Amino acid sequence: MVSVVLLICTLLLVPNVRAIPSCVIPNTTVCNIDYRVPASIALIAAVFESEIQSSFNSDINQGNSLACSQSLKDVRCARSFPRCSDNFTTVTVTSLDCEQRLGCATTDSRQRLNAEGFCSLKEKTVPLQGCKPATQYGYAFNKCDIGSDVRVTEWMIELLRYEDTYLSSTNVLGAGGFLSTNYPSCSSSYAQYHCSKAGQCDPKGALGVNYTRSQCQQALNCYPAMFSLNVCDAWPNTAIFDVISENPDNSTGNATTTASPSPSSSLATASPSPSSSLATHSDSMIISGEKSNTHSIGLIVLLLICALQ
Repeated sequence: MVSVVLLICTLLLVPNVRAIPSCVIPNTTVCNIDYRVPASIALIAAVFESEIQSSFNSDINQGNSLACSQSLKDVRCARSFPRCSDNFTTVTVTSLDCEQRLGCATTDSRQRLNAEGFCSLKEKTVPLQGCKPATQYGYAFNKCDIGSDVRVTEWMIELLRYEDTYLSSTNVLGAGGFLSTNYPSCSSSYAQYHCSKAGQCDPKGALGVNYTRSQCQQALNCYPAMFSLNVCDAWPNTAIFDVISENPDNSTGNATTTASPSPSSSLATASPSPSSSLATHSDSMIISGEKSNTHSIGLIVLLLICALQ
């Protein structure tokens, strides 16, 4: 009995035994993602995949071959789903060999994608954690409205930089762009939608998503052709933070979610609706907010027992 108590005490007193930054294998159908990605990305995998499928269809309709369209889709998949290292400490963002792959596209498609910064995200491996104000990374955003109170990781910044480049193109929100010219009142909500996909940190440094289904719906109401209702359904009902992997080595498991209070930010404002559920995937994970009172009392009792051993 004493040895059991001592084992429990050891697990309790060793820091970060369970609080491992979460990387999970997302549920994907459009992209063949068989590796772990940051859990905040996995939460909205359906958002990325809806856009990727739409772009794939567009590539085909613009005269690109099936093989070329598939190759371009692979670039979008790799860019949307950055890879976690096996030890859950770093994240690699990449666009694969984007410039080479883009060579297969038709002239019109290649010019359009180049103008949109299709290959602007370069491969880079950075820490999974480490949140600081977005303004401290030394990048001046043009379209992503990143307030001084918004905290992000370095890999989030890389994704934000790509989105900002895309939004700044004349094909999108740049001067004379389609949206900025024809739907000027929708520019802000469209930019917020795209820039929120990268995720952000809460004040305690937990990674998560701070954009909601209701905000997506508001953007949709402004510009109905912007994206389908299915994309809005893929966003959570409320902001979700504290993404923690309970057992990163587990091969199967169900995921449960509990929303924690969202941080105040100018990038997104969470609505006070119930939390969303993350679909079952290949890793057991918890996205937790405040601990229950019962759990806290039990923890205190165990710590007291430890002190007496």
